[in-house]
Amino acid sequence: MSKRLREDNRGFSLVELIVVMAIVAILVGAVVSLFRQITFANTEKAAETISANLEKARVAAMSKSGNNYIYIYKLDDGYYMKSLSDNLDAFDGALLDESGVRICNNNIQIYRGGASGTLVDGSEIIRIRYTKTGVFHTETNVFSGSGTEGQIFVDGVGDHTISLIKTTGKNYVD
Repeated sequence: MSKRLREDNRGFSLVELIVVMAIVAILVGAVVSLFRQITFANTEKAAETISANLEKARVAAMSKSGNNYIYIYKLDDGYYMKSLSDNLDAFDGALLDESGVRICNNNIQIYRGGASGTLVDGSEIIRIRYTKTGVFHTETNVFSGSGTEGQIFVDGVGDHTISLIKTTGKNYVD
């Protein structure tokens, strides 16, 4: 029996190798496609999270007294969103910390003022404030000049723009 095994030691044929390589290529393609879909979903989820939290803040501003600011900021492990009564012009690590709502990880970038706007990084923040009537306050820093529409741009695999309408206080995701 062992003599027969030694005589039939030919290895794999070229056809067998090609079939195995084709199967591996199909599996790799499926995994790459799945990864892109998951990453795209993360970008979409980040935009939807921001939009939903802005709407909650708008309703809260109309029903409560006092100032309520919404901040979007970046820490080492991703982007966060937090509501505070303090008016911050720049990042403050004592107030803007990991206790906020985590929006996304570092694979996604968020820009203030649209796709060509300012990248929200360790020093830049997005500050949003609603008035008692539910419209955006002038202290909101996503509007440029006298424009009536501000934008928050979420960039990852696929991108989404959250448009903020100054005169109505509403927002929508593109």
